[in-house]
Amino acid sequence: MRKLLNKMLRMVPLLALVLSFAQTNAQRPYAPSAEEDFLITLQNVVQPVGTTNILEFDIYIQDTDPSQDLQMATFQAGINFNLSMLSGQATTATMTTIVAGSSGLPAAMAPISISTTAAGLIRIAGRAAPGCGGGFIIPTTAPGLRVGTFRMTNGNGTAFASGSTPNLVFTASTAITPSYATRFAYYAAATCLNTQAVITPGVNANVLENPVLNAPFCTDVLAFAVTGGGDYCEGGTGLPVGLCTVNQVDANLYPLTMVLRCRYFPRNRFSPFFWQPAC
Repeated sequence: MRKLLNKMLRMVPLLALVLSFAQTNAQRPYAPSAEEDFLITLQNVVQPVGTTNILEFDIYIQDTDPSQDLQMATFQAGINFNLSMLSGQATTATMTTIVAGSSGLPAAMAPISISTTAAGLIRIAGRAAPGCGGGFIIPTTAPGLRVGTFRMTNGNGTAFASGSTPNLVFTASTAITPSYATRFAYYAAATCLNTQAVITPGVNANVLENPVLNAPFCTDVLAFAVTGGGDYCEGGTGLPVGLCTVNQVDANLYPLTMVLRCRYFPRNRFSPFFWQPAC
């Protein structure tokens, strides 16, 4: 009996240590493993109405894990684009700008520096980290936080190449000079440490649109004069019919209907249909 009591007494310190460890870990605010669930998107890629040499786009960041807060520390972006869209114009460091007042970030975190390189690369520089607790909580509702609206202007008023596409693509977080990495840092919930996330284009850094620039403009086609026609007998060979149209309009004639569509090449004002069978 005395031996059993001694064994139990020797186990008391060990039991106290286990209970203390369990209590400590129960109070530690461990973050779920999905803390890096976020999405960076480049969207609303447009040419403002009435312009031929200006392109605008927005960058957003969304927290895709609503179960916990994602506290942003810093953000920077590298974006490659299609040099051939510039119609032979040279790139300039200042050809891409930040639209004033477009960022949803606090003034101390909003981007203020941007440049464009001859290699076809837009560099949006990050700002100094505000410190844990002072970061920005990324929204979980789409499209998320708007980092800013950015405007690219082709030099000398030269229109972007007709039919070209900008082919905007984010760089990866592993990109090195002469490229420029896209990076997103957050404050880890468990440690409050400034933590760099992995950025992979096409996975968590996506460009949603790639519009055709300066595409031929199609307007609603009005009624045009029809030439030819006349009386015919059912089952006969038909009569020649033509349509007087404006440039860049082509027309197909079908029984009981007419289909109009835009063409990239000029048309003569008179578009003959030649002989059409009787309906």
